[in-house]
Amino acid sequence: MSQEEGESGVPENHAPDVAEHETKEQLDSAVDSNLVNENGYHDELVQMVQHEYMMSQDEGLKTLLGSDQPDPPEVQEGDSQAENDDSVQPDPQEVQERNDDSVQPDPQELLECDSTAGNDDSDPPDLERSLQAGDNDSVQPDSKDVGDRHSGPRDDHRDLIGEIESLKRELLEERQTRYAAEEAMKHLRAAHLEADMRAQELAAKFDEAQKKMDQEIKERDEKYSELDTKFNRLHKRAKQRIQEVQKFIIPIHHIPTRSKRSVAVRSSLTKSFGFSVVPVQVIEITSSNFHCPPTVLRKGMRSAPCYAAIACYFPVVDLVQNRLRKSKKKCRITDDVCCEKDDLEVQFREVREKADMASSQLSSMKQELERKQQHANEALKAMDGERQQLRSANNKLRDSLEELRHSLIPKESALEAMQQTLGEKEQMLEDLQGLLQLADEKRQASLTELSLKHQKQVENLEAQIAEVLAERSRATETISSLRALILEKDTKIAEMDAASSGEAARLRAAMETLKGELNHLKNEHEKEKGVLETTLQSLKSKLEISESNRIHAEVEAAKLRSQLESELFVQTQLLNNKDSELMEANEKINRIESEFASYKVRAHALLQKKDAELASARDNDQVKALEEALKVKPTTDAEKEILLVNSEKDKALQDLKDVQKNLDKEIFTRDEALSLAEQQIKSLQLKFDSTLSKHQSEKEAWDSSLQNVEETWRLRCEALERQNEECSSQNLEKEVYELKLQCKKLKEEQRSFHDLADKMIEEKDKEISRLLDDNENLRQLLDSRPSVEYSEDHTALHKQEASTSSTSAADQQILILARQQAQREDELAQTQRHILALQEELEELEHENLLHRQQTLFYYHYLSLLRSVDYPMLSMSSLNVLGPCSALLWLEAMLKEELRNMERMQKREGVDLTYLKNVILKLLETGEVERLLPVVGMLLQFSPGEIQKCQQAYRASSEVQPSPSSDSSLSAPSLFSRFPFA
Repeated sequence: MSQEEGESGVPENHAPDVAEHETKEQLDSAVDSNLVNENGYHDELVQMVQHEYMMSQDEGLKTLLGSDQPDPPEVQEGDSQAENDDSVQPDPQEVQERNDDSVQPDPQELLECDSTAGNDDSDPPDLERSLQAGDNDSVQPDSKDVGDRHSGPRDDHRDLIGEIESLKRELLEERQTRYAAEEAMKHLRAAHLEADMRAQELAAKFDEAQKKMDQEIKERDEKYSELDTKFNRLHKRAKQRIQEVQKFIIPIHHIPTRSKRSVAVRSSLTKSFGFSVVPVQVIEITSSNFHCPPTVLRKGMRSAPCYAAIACYFPVVDLVQNRLRKSKKKCRITDDVCCEKDDLEVQFREVREKADMASSQLSSMKQELERKQQHANEALKAMDGERQQLRSANNKLRDSLEELRHSLIPKESALEAMQQTLGEKEQMLEDLQGLLQLADEKRQASLTELSLKHQKQVENLEAQIAEVLAERSRATETISSLRALILEKDTKIAEMDAASSGEAARLRAAMETLKGELNHLKNEHEKEKGVLETTLQSLKSKLEISESNRIHAEVEAAKLRSQLESELFVQTQLLNNKDSELMEANEKINRIESEFASYKVRAHALLQKKDAELASARDNDQVKALEEALKVKPTTDAEKEILLVNSEKDKALQDLKDVQKNLDKEIFTRDEALSLAEQQIKSLQLKFDSTLSKHQSEKEAWDSSLQNVEETWRLRCEALERQNEECSSQNLEKEVYELKLQCKKLKEEQRSFHDLADKMIEEKDKEISRLLDDNENLRQLLDSRPSVEYSEDHTALHKQEASTSSTSAADQQILILARQQAQREDELAQTQRHILALQEELEELEHENLLHRQQTLFYYHYLSLLRSVDYPMLSMSSLNVLGPCSALLWLEAMLKEELRNMERMQKREGVDLTYLKNVILKLLETGEVERLLPVVGMLLQFSPGEIQKCQQAYRASSEVQPSPSSDSSLSAPSLFSRFPFA
């Protein structure tokens, strides 16, 4: 039996050992995978901490840049640093729990790394000292700026310096943050490298485990293949044995069916072999050949007559049964192998389930990590709350700063008012920049001449040096040529020495002569060298003298600048004094204009009254006689008054000329002062440009990081511009309100003067009416007396007539005096109008001068455009003939005429028509064109050409008319005679 089992190749049962080894390897691989996953989560946590640190740094920068003053950013900087330190340093308990959960070798290493990260994130002491120094330097100019805001035009420069210092502070802060970020990155990189090393080690272990698993799986597959081959062999052998047995079995189905024995034999055979039908080869057996005893019968074959024949085949059947049992045993062994295989598969499934359990544990670990992350986020939220509290404190500080700014707003408004006045003065001084430009051009021309002279001297010296160098090069060339000749001679001498010795002596003599010549040339060359060195020294001395002259010129220029600056200060003081004087003069002019307006109203009323009195007086013959008698006296008095008025007019004109000269001198001095100020401004601008260039060179490296800073500054500038606009609008409203109050006061004063004039006129009217009533009463008394009493009371009548004549003479004298006073007032009014007209003409000339200066620039620009472009607009023949310049001048004249016409139209709208009517009536009645024409021209705003036309027409008509009669010699002829209706 043992031999048969060895031949059949039954395998040994190694399946449990293999299954246990596989489960161990799977568990080891699962643990390794857990370690790898935990290291990956550690890397993710490190990245999250890094991200949060960078976000906190960005928020700190934003808060620093959002603040207005330098103090609050320092507080925020410290808070942001503390928060960043807290955010970077993880909780050591969480690190220990993570290390306990994961299979890491040294949990203290992570704590040490975290502590080093926290220490690395702190700022170095050198940077802190530099920041403190920068903050102290930046605070001092800010305090000075607050105290020196009222110190004039230097405030802009100080503001620019303050802005530059604030930008420097921000750059230092950003450098500090970058340094801290770099330190944190270094620490994180070191931790990341350690994690990478561990991951690589675990990956190597995992690869080795996989290789082992692959080898074991291969070995197991080989074992399974051997078992399959053995099982196939056993199966084939069993089939062969079964076939061999089946050859010896009797064919039961050929037994005759008639006898009952055949049936019993078949059934016994089927029961013994366990087959329903056994297809075999059989032999025919008859009942006569065999006699089987009943003891031999087996399993139902008792009464068969052929038991002897069947009994001989029983041992064969036993053998067959034994072999069949063996085959069954082999089949059972194969079934056991299959069962072991199924058991291994079940164990493999259990291992898979364990792996699933391990993955579920990993998921639980992930959930725990997420919970820890949530705790960390909650801690960050708490830190955000503290940060918000700090921001609220910062906002309170900002509110206090804003209150201080609001307290400084009135001072700034006063400064803005002063700046507006300065702007007006600058606008007045802009007209005088042409002279300054001429002076600058002259100075630049002198400087250019000096520079040209200096350049010429330098060029001459350089030319001399170049000549000396050329001579030196020539000398070196001659020396090299001579050396070449010497070499050639040496070669010839060597050849000649080989040829003959006699010629050698001769050549030696020639060589000596040549050497003497060479020595002579060397001496000459040394002499030339000495000469050239002396020339070079002289040229160097000349250069030194020119440099000393240049330095002296620069010193003199600096002295001149200092003197000009002092003169500019003096001139600014003089300008301020002159401005105050001009304001006083303007106030006086306004008072005179108000008095003149009131006087004009009174004169108009008096003229009307006098005209009425004249109309009433002309009816009386006595008045006519008195007028003829008194015509000579008033003419002389009027001439005297006219002479006085003319003299006063001349004095006023001379005073105006003197004032104009003084103003021109003051304007010239102001121009000089402005030129100096502009030079200083230019120098400051150059310095500022240099500083800006340096700053921009630094900015180019930090453009990416400073974009947010620029946006914040732009927003601040917009806010400041809005505040300035609001302040300017408020100042304008205040000025408008003050002007309105002044207008109201002037109107009230005008009303008071008007009321006084009305009262005076009413009193005079009452006196005149009283005198007229007395005259009428006297006339009535004379008419009521009878004629009978004429002779008796003749003497009394003469007395009364004398009294009445005396009263009438007194009335006439009063009227004459009133008329003379009215004439004087008219003449004074005319002189004042003439003065005002002259002032207006001066103002118009100044305005035209300004326009002309402004238009010259436009003309130059327009000429450049006309040069660059063909003249499509100037298509008219006249403009083509005149050319572009004359065309522009013609257009300028047309525009000026239109502007003047518009101004005249505006002035005509406010003319008093009643006064104009009275003046025209007087002109027509008296014919005094020369005296009244300027008045009419001023009221109706005649142009100078129109006034000239009127004067020429009047002169032509006066020349054409015949000589006036003797009656008209006393009084000027009226203009009514010239009209057809007269």
